[in-house]
Amino acid sequence: MKSGCITMRACLIGILGLSVALLVPCMGHAQGESLSSDGEGLSPEKAACALGGIQIAQPRNGTTLLAPASAVNVPLPIYAVTDCPADTKEVDFSFDGTPIGTDNTAPLSLFFSSLGNLTTGQHTILATASNFKVIADVYSVTSRFVIAQAAANVDSDNNGLPDNPVGALPGNGFQWIDEVLPPDTGESRLVGLTRWTGSGGTADTAPVVVALAAPASPDRVVTITMPQTLLVPGEMGILIVIVADDAETLLGTTEADKLATQPVRGLVLEGRYVNVNLIISSDGGVTFAEIANSRLVANPIHIRIEGVTVLSTDFPAYFSYPTDVTSAPTTGLQIVAETDQIWTQLPKTNLSVTTHAIDMDLTSLSLIAPFRTFGGEGEGEGEGEGEGEGEPNPVDQETITNVFLIILGAVTTMLANAIGSAMEGHSPCFIATAAFGTPMSGAIDTLRAFRDAYLLDSSLGTAFVDTYYRVSPFLADIVARNAFLAMCVRMVLWPVIGLVKVFMALPQVSTLTFLAAITVGSVIRRKKRNA
Repeated sequence: MKSGCITMRACLIGILGLSVALLVPCMGHAQGESLSSDGEGLSPEKAACALGGIQIAQPRNGTTLLAPASAVNVPLPIYAVTDCPADTKEVDFSFDGTPIGTDNTAPLSLFFSSLGNLTTGQHTILATASNFKVIADVYSVTSRFVIAQAAANVDSDNNGLPDNPVGALPGNGFQWIDEVLPPDTGESRLVGLTRWTGSGGTADTAPVVVALAAPASPDRVVTITMPQTLLVPGEMGILIVIVADDAETLLGTTEADKLATQPVRGLVLEGRYVNVNLIISSDGGVTFAEIANSRLVANPIHIRIEGVTVLSTDFPAYFSYPTDVTSAPTTGLQIVAETDQIWTQLPKTNLSVTTHAIDMDLTSLSLIAPFRTFGGEGEGEGEGEGEGEGEPNPVDQETITNVFLIILGAVTTMLANAIGSAMEGHSPCFIATAAFGTPMSGAIDTLRAFRDAYLLDSSLGTAFVDTYYRVSPFLADIVARNAFLAMCVRMVLWPVIGLVKVFMALPQVSTLTFLAAITVGSVIRRKKRNA
């Protein structure tokens, strides 16, 4: 007996096919793979230079760090640079005479306590670098800076950006740090600004730095470094950095609604959205304009996102969406998204990928986020990418071929029924993301977790996801317009979700055994019906 939209037999084939599609990649899932590991410093004989000095780039000597009361939980960023990273064995940091930590890998930085635990007034940071000699040479530098609390009216609209950045940051190297919890999302938005004036020919050559760490997870760090040479003598710039876990929190719901559909494979795990803008002035801050991207070609701004989890099949790349800095008389600075634009993959300029960090030079500034890609041209670029990236997992090729045929058969059957029914005005029982609503949010998380941990960690699984995302928009649009159809899809999905949960709870059960049990059960039921 047929249903109003598709035969029961086709629905069963669809369930089995998608179950296979979800479970196949587990057969060859490589455990514990990584793209690379952070290397140790070079020995003196391999280094092309010798350590000769160190500078503190954040917070700089003689500057003020301005923080509103809302920044109470934000850790204090400390960032040092040496004149020869290859010959820098480690850097020891102390705060007001008390040792607070050591770093031996670039970037040489740490995040100390939180701003709410530090008193306002002057503080002193001492950074001491040593090299790889048996009897090490030691170089030290001191930064004396002030922590001050901003008055509430400095940011009248509480968006995290000072209304008048020149007034809030009156000196070269002064910084602003804030945390905002937008009421529409309740998540954390981190904001950092710094002011810099191009001069040239000074002893201070360290880059201009804005580094922000998540208060609840200090290992999740976004660092933006700008070369001083980007600004010409007499030109003043305000570097603006905003960080959040989602676009709505970063931009606000109104602006986030302007964004186009994001790349289909989604963010790298634990990836963050970062808005980077640089406004410049040649008249002392009377008027501002955003810097032309063409100027970044010779002097790119560098982005580093730490605390991510990069899988061997992610092929991460930074994508951007255009945003602009505006200023209103009453509310001051605002970041707005442009309309009718698309997410664009940025050139992989000096791309460096490890299992927990993604670095790249930026030649355009806007809303930026690290997305997974399908590899292809440019795949494998950038230092730090692992060997064998993207290779098929070691599994019997005949088994893969047979299972892949099952997948193709199931998906083809479902597509044929769905498209045919759509043409006739019916509601096909097709599994599509349009059927996922709030009541299914837990199920969505289950399927996404399975996709990220298993499906995307094999070449076969990646190919299936690619194919699915290519055909799903048309079908999802059909499903989204029909509440009954969405309910039908959810009912069909529940068995698949149940299988996924069982498999994730019992990973020792082999995929073939699991699939065999499903197939045998289906055959037995069919024989009983025919008896």
